[in-house]
Amino acid sequence: MVYPVNYGFVPGTLAPDGHPMDVYVLDGSEPLDRCEATVIAIVRRRDDVEDKLVAVLDPGFAWDSAAITTAVDFQERYFDSWIELP
Repeated sequence: MVYPVNYGFVPGTLAPDGHPMDVYVLDGSEPLDRCEATVIAIVRRRDDVEDKLVAVLDPGFAWDSAAITTAVDFQERYFDSWIELP
């Protein structure tokens, strides 16, 4: 499966499901093996135990809730979720 955004996990973290925290990295145009990114939001899920981090490579580019929702909809459409901004 090809995801429209980079999707992976944060090493050294632990989510409620016992696995590392998952993260969407929104502004990478190329697939990434590893990166340093800035967390800008959290996707909260009402119907799943695991929230998802949302990060960007360039913290100078502003993402609003609507843009984040559009970017992660390929997966989040299957869950009852919302975007939490800082």
